[in-house]
This record gives sequence, structure tokens and C-alpha cells, in this order.
Amino acid sequence: MDRIKSYTKLNIILVEDSEISHLVALSLLESLGLNVHSAYNGSECLSILSNNKSDYFDLIFMDLQMPIMDGITTVEKIRKNKSYDKIKIIILSADDIETSNLNLIEKGIHSYTKKPVSKDSIVKTLNELFSDLPNEMNKISDEVNYPKEDNSILDIKNTLPRLDNNRILYKDLIYTFTKNQKFFVKEFIALSEVDDFEIMKLKLHTLKGDSRNIGALRLSTEVEKFEYLFIQNPFKPNNINMGSIEIELLNLANRMEELDELLLIDNSNVDQIINDNNFSFEYFLQELIELLDNCNYEAKLYVKQASNYKNEHNKFLIEKLESEVNDFNYEEGLVIATSLKSEVIG
Repeated sequence: MDRIKSYTKLNIILVEDSEISHLVALSLLESLGLNVHSAYNGSECLSILSNNKSDYFDLIFMDLQMPIMDGITTVEKIRKNKSYDKIKIIILSADDIETSNLNLIEKGIHSYTKKPVSKDSIVKTLNELFSDLPNEMNKISDEVNYPKEDNSILDIKNTLPRLDNNRILYKDLIYTFTKNQKFFVKEFIALSEVDDFEIMKLKLHTLKGDSRNIGALRLSTEVEKFEYLFIQNPFKPNNINMGSIEIELLNLANRMEELDELLLIDNSNVDQIINDNNFSFEYFLQELIELLDNCNYEAKLYVKQASNYKNEHNKFLIEKLESEVNDFNYEEGLVIATSLKSEVIG
């Protein structure tokens, strides 16, 4: 086990376009005490660099495949500016094949970390690059009580330790993944109608990486098989040849109700807080709106109390609100909750 060093003085840029991969890396990096600036493509990374002193940043974590500006192009632009010579760059990649033909040292890249990242892999890389930093503690994490495993859908036992045993983060990742990818097959087929091959490749790459990140290994395997065939000899996707991917996405979505039980998370305090405080309808809606606006999974728990405020006037909207939130349509739920609040305020 690698020792954790004192990273609190390090300023870094995390450049990652996938929301899931970004959340994972950001959480793990911040848990180590690093000061993290977020960018979602190479262009944003260059803007962050230009808006700060040239010697401010110590390190950049850079994904390879990104829209607008990819990782290698971004690295080349950074290395053309000699004032950034001291900044170390770590490449993040889901596949070894992506880096097999890259001469990392020649391109000014210091290291390579395979996704999905873990706290162990980050610490190992940081220790190699910043060997002069003092040790802070001798181990990364304590023994934990592992939750029940659902091998058929999620590899919880191996995924949770990689996320530093952060159950709340894991739940948020699974929710975010389901929200972002529930219409993947439909959207992917639509892209084929305009022959946007590069975007289609990127979407497959993202789905594969994100499914690995949340431990949906069966889904990841199906996506990887489809991706290989599609890239080798592009063909028209349809509901039949993408059927296996759609089934695995549905299987994952259907397990959302059981997440708290699977992850050993106790949410009984949510109902208790609402009941104990006898919230007004306006206050209840305001709290719900904040949860929905932040795409917080607890909105699904919170909305269960909406029936307490139901009357003949708002019955239809409240039932619609409950339905949308329970189906993870948080954007629609936000519109309805905001409308209800406007009516209450008058």
C-alpha cells in the first residue's frame, strides 16, 4: 500500500468530459487535499491556464478522448509555451491501446493512469511524480463493512473500495449514469441518421468508460463488443443489434429502488426530518426544487412526502410531479415543482 503524502499545496487541473469520470476523479483528488480546477475539454483547460499565473499549477490530469479539443492536441499546445514546462501532465485513458502508439515522454507527458481511476492508482502516480513531499499517513483506507453484492448488475464489492468506500458518491454516480444514459440507444440511432461517426465513437467510448466506473461490468462488456464491431466496419445501428445494450441499461435502471439497501445506506432520517418539522408546502417545494436542480438522488426520497400536501386544486400536478421524479425525469419534475411554488406564493 502506498503512503499518502501531503498534497494540500498542489494546484491541479482535471480535464475530463465524462460527467461520471469527472465526478469520480474530482472526489478522489479532493479527498487527498488537492486544490482542483475542473475543465471538460482541452479548450477549457487552456483558458484556465491563461487566466492564472504560469507557475500556479503543478499538475494536469488529462483525458485523451474529448470533444472540441482532445488530450493530445491540448498537451501539444501546452508544451509549446515554455512557461508551462514545470507543469506535470498525467494522461487518463480507458484503454491501453489508446497509449500504445504514443511516445509519452517526447510529447511532454509524465505518466499514464488507466481508467477507471482509484485512490490507490492516483496516490501511486502522485508519489512517483512528487517524491519530495512529506508523508502524511501510512495507509489509504481502513477496513470497511462491504455491502451486499449484486454480481448480475453491479460489481459493488470491487467498485466501492475504488471509490474510497464512499457510498453516497457511488449512489450519486449510478443515478447520474442512469439519468444521462437512459435514452442512449435511441440517441445513438438518431446520430446514425446524420452519419456523425466521430461523435458516435465518442459516445460509445464514454458509455463503456462510465459503465466500468460504476461497476456495471456486464453492460461494459456489451458496449465493448458493439464498439469493436462498429469501429472495424461501421454499420447502421438499430433496436435489434443494440438490444443487448438496451437490456442492460434497463436492468440497471430497474435496480435504482434497491440502491440504498444494496449499499447499506440508511435514509430513514429524510422522512423523519420532514415529519418532525411539519414543513409548510412552500418550504417543502423549495427544498425539493434545490434537490432537483442539483440532480440529487434524495429528491426521489423527498417527493414521497408530496402526497401530504395534496388537495383537489393541486392533485393533478402533485401526482405528475411524483411520477416524473420517480422516473428520474428530474428536469420535468423541477418545472412542475417550480410551477406549484408559484401558485402557493400567488
